[in-house]
Amino acid sequence: MAIAANTEYIIASRGFGKSEGIDAPRLIRNVFAMPRSAGALLSPTYGKLLRNTLPAIFHALDRLGFKRNVHYFVGRRPPKEMNFARPYIDPFDYSYVIAWFNGSIQHLISFDRPMSANSMSLDYVLGFEAKFLDFDKIKNEVLPANRGNVNYFGHCPWHHGQLYTTDMPSSKQGMWILEKEKEMEVELIDDIRGTY
Repeated sequence: MAIAANTEYIIASRGFGKSEGIDAPRLIRNVFAMPRSAGALLSPTYGKLLRNTLPAIFHALDRLGFKRNVHYFVGRRPPKEMNFARPYIDPFDYSYVIAWFNGSIQHLISFDRPMSANSMSLDYVLGFEAKFLDFDKIKNEVLPANRGNVNYFGHCPWHHGQLYTTDMPSSKQGMWILEKEKEMEVELIDDIRGTY
């Protein structure tokens, strides 16, 4: 958390606490750092997202004090009487959206639906359980959409950032994340750590 890099690839064992210690805190960081922004939560399928990923994230958000149907809504537009702010790019359909009180949203993107990120303008990308994500789809469908709202969030160090977390890949499909170590800026990380 102290390094607070724009783009992070984190491999940690099962049971490490990724949902509560990494995923949910960075999600909240982006919600507050970029009010009215549009992020994306990636998953290989909506079923996996709804059965495995989101319950763990929502449990972690609850422990951090953020309550579903109070601070955020899932799969529906927030009720008008709650006076939630609207995102800069307001979706017509909230079926696959998490909507926050300050207007921030996260699109729920499933890779089993072709081109589900097509035509979006995203401010950041979060890929939990990354070893199950198809890196070609990330490169060809998601990253081109990570392009939105420089005029609003160009000052934010996490704008157009990416976070991918996973346990150790066990198949060829997930090995792409191990290659990301070559892009790491060790000296910069050491300098930030030294400053602290």
